[in-house]
Amino acid sequence: RDRIVTRYARDMKNGKWQQNGQSIVFDSKSGLLDGQHRLRACVVAGVPFTSVVVRGISEDAMITMDTGKPRLAGDMLRIRFGTVNYYAVASALTLIFYHKYAGGMDHRNISPSHQEIEDMYAEYPEIDDVAGSVAHLTPLISPAVATTCKFLFMQQSKKKAQEFFDRLTDGANLEADSPILMLRNRLMQFRAREKRDNVRIFSGAGSSRIMAIALIIKAWNAFRTDKKLKSLSWKIGNAFPMIGTEGDTCISDTTAATPLKSAKATA
Repeated sequence: RDRIVTRYARDMKNGKWQQNGQSIVFDSKSGLLDGQHRLRACVVAGVPFTSVVVRGISEDAMITMDTGKPRLAGDMLRIRFGTVNYYAVASALTLIFYHKYAGGMDHRNISPSHQEIEDMYAEYPEIDDVAGSVAHLTPLISPAVATTCKFLFMQQSKKKAQEFFDRLTDGANLEADSPILMLRNRLMQFRAREKRDNVRIFSGAGSSRIMAIALIIKAWNAFRTDKKLKSLSWKIGNAFPMIGTEGDTCISDTTAATPLKSAKATA
């Protein structure tokens, strides 16, 4: 709940909050029925906002409020921009938001608003094409994770990023100590376990998704610097690998991170 207030407050403070017709609702005794998060966000942001206010609603009506299916960020991208791979793009932009603004991929303390997702999409529209280019990797890894990693790797080298994901796809001409082969085998092992035990490991969200991203980044760092590996591993609680770290060293990406720019500008 606090994340919702923080998200609303950022939009209000940044001048991104929009009046959409949703009202602040009071009952006949001036008790607040709907609008708690918006009003708390207003206090946190320290800026006013305009809203429709409705008074005199029955207190019993509260049970009917906020019961509809919320519109997801992916739905917004599809409706507003005609984004083809809208769910993968929305999830990837959320992960990139964590990387860019939250100092890492851990999303426990912050989450982007729909407006922030829209602003990022306007800045990086090519991410829809990136998502389409890795959709075939779904048997190995989730579209959101694949899109996030390829997009971020393209900031360093578009050519290398393409080669990395091509070899991750087909496994062709990879030696035993290849970081891509180790990553591919690891992902295939976890996918097999998912099917066998009917559990979600790397295809789900949360800590398992973070683990998948960490392993992909470590494999990328080694591949980009032509380093051979004896093993590929990472555990929750370890320092998170920074994109671009030389070799296999883990450095917390709370201290430094690859700056984002349009992937189109990177050769």
